[in-house]
Amino acid sequence: MLTTNAFVNDAYRKRQAGMNEHVTKPLKVRHLSEVLFKDIPES
Repeated sequence: MLTTNAFVNDAYRKRQAGMNEHVTKPLKVRHLSEVLFKDIPES
C-alpha cells in the first residue's frame, strides 16, 4: 500500500497493523525499487 501519510509514528503504526514496508512521497526510485524487489528470489 502506498500512503501519503508521512508522520514520524506512521511507519510504526503501519507495521503494527501488518504492513511490511512504509514508502512515503516524494518517492525515491531507488528505495521504491529495493522495497518492491526485496522479497523476490533471484532465479
